[in-house]
Amino acid sequence: MGAFADALNGVARRVPETEILMIIGTDGIPIEKLMIRPDPNMEAVAAEYTTLLRASLAASADTGLGALEELAITTERMATLLVAITPEYFLFASGFTLPTTLYFARGGTDAREKLKTLPDYFDATGLVVTQHEATSRGELVQEGFRG
Repeated sequence: MGAFADALNGVARRVPETEILMIIGTDGIPIEKLMIRPDPNMEAVAAEYTTLLRASLAASADTGLGALEELAITTERMATLLVAITPEYFLFASGFTLPTTLYFARGGTDAREKLKTLPDYFDATGLVVTQHEATSRGELVQEGFRG
């Protein structure tokens, strides 16, 4: 497994509510992806969201506010966060059962403290996202389930 795949797996372990993780360029092309809940439409969503990302990057530069560090997009059915890794690459993280939440964390530890969260859009009581792994023909297969 490559360094990007290892990093995405680490994020998935630390943030279990995340269902889709990608490292994408500002051109919308995924460099690496981890689909805990496979959805063939998510690459198209990521590509479309990079249009907003590029506009936000330009607005940050044009207004003199500095480099864009993250962009949050929340819809009725999904919360997505695009976090800068470098000026050209962003982490695309998305989930379905929990609203966007801001955590405080210290490097080198998995401990985190919830600072604030957006309101719930639906009652997620009883819904759980789990990640399962299996090996098929020598390849790691990951599946996500909600129930």
